[in-house]
Amino acid sequence: MSEAMAHLLLALAQHPSVQRDLTAALGDLDGEGERALDRVIDETLRVHPLFGVAHRITSAPIEVEPGVTLPAGSVLLFNYLTYQRTGPAADDTFDPGRWLTLGRGEAHFVPFGVTANRACPARGVAPVMMRAVTREVLRRYALVSTARHTRSLPSRGPCLLVPAGARPPGGVRRWLMRCTDRWSDVGRSLVQLALGTWMVLDARRVRPCSTYFEEVRP
Repeated sequence: MSEAMAHLLLALAQHPSVQRDLTAALGDLDGEGERALDRVIDETLRVHPLFGVAHRITSAPIEVEPGVTLPAGSVLLFNYLTYQRTGPAADDTFDPGRWLTLGRGEAHFVPFGVTANRACPARGVAPVMMRAVTREVLRRYALVSTARHTRSLPSRGPCLLVPAGARPPGGVRRWLMRCTDRWSDVGRSLVQLALGTWMVLDARRVRPCSTYFEEVRP
């Protein structure tokens, strides 16, 4: 939930026109505000899915196409971000308005997994909580951020909270936030390079998948 809200508030902070329209819509009593908020939530989860890659091990052979069969015991990886970049909404543009004409069933959109398979239990709770928190935040504050917005969100989504009706922060504060965010990327990249190299070398040494199949093989 904290990651979902960080993505949602950061997306609003970096799209001022969407934030203004949503704030105004939430002040109406005709129900359009709730529908507008749902569109913003859906678009946030489409552009920045909470899941990265899901792993599954096949229990039986799967025929992909004639002449191509995945044997039992294969490790399959499903990339949520790549999947949601296909179909009718095959772009990374943040545009909640697309949901006015695009149905959930048409888009390649699985924010909480595939319902027919094993969806995330949060699918019934998360949208309700996200609506409540967003309404309260936008009622009290305007959001501003110049941090880089990626799916992994290594910066944890910093935003400036400006009290409703107050003057927005000056260019210096925004510039400092941008510089701090970019400088943090440098150190983070070096740490990721070192740890990633160690992970690959260690995986080659211990062979975790091979070891797993040796243990479960009757």
